Amino acid sequence: MKKLFEVFENNGTPLYFVGGFVRDKLMGNVPKDVDMTTAARPDTIQELLTKMGCPAYTIGARFGTIGTKYYGQPIEITTFRAEVYTENSRKPVVTFGDTLEGDLARRDFTINAMAVNSNGDVIDPFNGREDLHNRIIRAVGNPVDRFTEDPLRVLRAIRFAARYEFDIEENTLNAMKTLCGG
Repeated sequence: MKKLFEVFENNGTPLYFVGGFVRDKLMGNVPKDVDMTTAARPDTIQELLTKMGCPAYTIGARFGTIGTKYYGQPIEITTFRAEVYTENSRKPVVTFGDTLEGDLARRDFTINAMAVNSNGDVIDPFNGREDLHNRIIRAVGNPVDRFTEDPLRVLRAIRFAARYEFDIEENTLNAMKTLCGG
């Protein structure tokens, strides 16, 4: 992955591992997916991958995601983004963002809102490592907002709690109950 990081950094757009990939690595698990993020827009991601001789799959480009295979490893690289949800829809309007912290702030749970840079440094503005250590599922920011944006996040919280044998943080659990009528 070193060359992939170098190409993006030499273009002035650092690249980061992000989300479940980081969570799984920190837990000592083998990640199922390799997800990365950058400030580069989809056309720039595609251009940089092509210059490296990597394929660029553009099926998710309108959402900011370009897929590739790097030495046979499938990777998705997504532009920093923000999502705005319209009433009664779990399909967001995607806008591209400019900061890693803004991208991490839109994520569901603190354990999924971490990134790793090319030096292996963990960027963790929402204390996801602490929640991993304490085995807690906690919404990023206001839990009501996170679940209102996408009600399926309630099921994700339950799935993560069951899969990893974690507890759901009190405010997050109360929001789940309230929004589910319980």
